[in-house]
Amino acid sequence: GRGGSRRLALRQRCCLDAPSARGGHLSGNCWETFERWQETGIKVPPCFIVVCNNVCNNVSTSKLVYDYVSGFLRENADGSTTLENGRLPLFRNFDDHGNLFGRPRTLLIDS
Repeated sequence: GRGGSRRLALRQRCCLDAPSARGGHLSGNCWETFERWQETGIKVPPCFIVVCNNVCNNVSTSKLVYDYVSGFLRENADGSTTLENGRLPLFRNFDDHGNLFGRPRTLLIDS
């Protein structure tokens, strides 16, 4: 099966969970922004763009980052699946029961 976010290097995880200039974490600041937007009637979440250096690590790094952020279904030895939910809740593509949202919150775009 896939190693998913468990194989994501500490360096990449630290970048996603890094403290921001305002204090807190980057993903936490996105939550704060989203809450402020909702209070003013804006229903869409803020955009959070992660750029992976594909020169050194190729497409596999971007897929690991995508899985870390959005979550994925891990295939077990018996053929069943287990949800590995994304580590950044605002950008998860699955609800807490393992169901895909009707509209993805995170996209993987490799160029």
